[in-house]
Amino acid sequence: MSISALDKVRDRNIPLNALIELTHRCNLRCCHCYLPSKDSPGELSAGQFKEFLDQMADAGTLFITFSGGEVLLRDDFFEIAAYARKRHFSIRIFTNGTLVSEELADEIKDLNPYAVEISVYGKDSKTHDSITKVSGSFHKSIGAIKLLKQRGIEVVMKTPLMTQNVAQYKEIISMANRLEVKYELNTIISPGLDGSCEQLSYRIGELELSEIFSDTSLNPDIIEKHEVIDAPEKREDIPMCAAGRSSFVVSPVGEISPCAVLRVPFGDVKKQPFSEIWNSPAAGKIRATKFTDLRTCSQCELSAYCTRCPGMALIEDGDLLGPARFCYEMARVSKSIHERNTPRRKVSTEYKRLETG
Repeated sequence: MSISALDKVRDRNIPLNALIELTHRCNLRCCHCYLPSKDSPGELSAGQFKEFLDQMADAGTLFITFSGGEVLLRDDFFEIAAYARKRHFSIRIFTNGTLVSEELADEIKDLNPYAVEISVYGKDSKTHDSITKVSGSFHKSIGAIKLLKQRGIEVVMKTPLMTQNVAQYKEIISMANRLEVKYELNTIISPGLDGSCEQLSYRIGELELSEIFSDTSLNPDIIEKHEVIDAPEKREDIPMCAAGRSSFVVSPVGEISPCAVLRVPFGDVKKQPFSEIWNSPAAGKIRATKFTDLRTCSQCELSAYCTRCPGMALIEDGDLLGPARFCYEMARVSKSIHERNTPRRKVSTEYKRLETG
C-alpha cells in the first residue's frame, strides 16, 4: 500500500490493523516482559472471537496479528485463526516457537500466514535461556524456525536488545542469516502494564544505541530510519501516531485500546459492538491529540528527531501528553547520527524498527 493510500486510511480512521491478544498465558518467564501476570482469567471464547472478527471485517480491518502470551497455549487457536482466514484477513503470528511440532508446523502452513515471528534472545542457549528462565527454550525456538522454514513459511527472527544480549547483536544477525530468515532488532524495553519498572534495568544505554543505529552493516539504508523534519512548524497537525487511528489492540478479555503499550480503554466487545467502540468519545479524544498539545515536547529542541511514543510517556512517566524518557534518549542518538553523517531529511512520524527485507 502506498504512503498516500495509508494517509487516506488514517484520515478516515479505518481500523486497518489489529493486534489480537488471544491469551496472556505463557510457558516462558522472560525477565523483560511487560505483562504483569501470566494468568489469563476470563478469556473470550472461540465463538466470541469469531463474532468479533465478523465485526472487524465489516469495519474494514484487513491485517491481523495473533499474539499473547503464547498463542499456541490456546487449544482453539487454529479454530480462531482458520476463521480469520475464512473471512479473508491477512494474518501474522507472534510465538516463542517452543510448542511448534511437525504437526503444528503443518497446521500453521495451512493457515498461510504472511509471517510468523519468533523471539530469539541470544546467540546461544546460555543467553537465551537466562532471559526466558526456561532451560531448553533456545533449542526449541530455533527448532521451530527450521520446521517453519522447511515448509516455505515466511519467518522473522526478532530480538529485543537489552543489557544481557546487546554485545551479541552481530552474532544474532549472523545466526539469522545462517537460518536464511529475516531478522528484526528492537531496542525498546517497556515498563510493565501495571506500572512496574523493574524491566527498565535491562534497557541499553545511549552509547550502545548510538553504536547500533550507526552500524550501516545492519541495513544499507539504516540512516534512512532516522529521518527528521526540516521545519518543526510542520508538526503542528501531526497526530501522535497510528495507534487508535488505523490500528488497535484487543485484549484476551475483549478490551479495546490503541496499542499494546497505550492501554487507554476504548470499550469492551462483550458490552458493545466494535463499531460503537471505534467511534467512541475515548477513541476520538486520542485521535484529536496533535503535536502542539504536547506541552513539553512541542518546545523541545530535539522534537525534529523524536519518535515519541504516547504509550511509553503514559506508562513510564504518567502523562499521556508529556515526554517519554526513552524516546528522549533515542532522539539524542538520532540527532548525533545525523549531525555526523547526513543532511536533514523529510518528514517521518513513526518509529521504524531495524529490520531486514
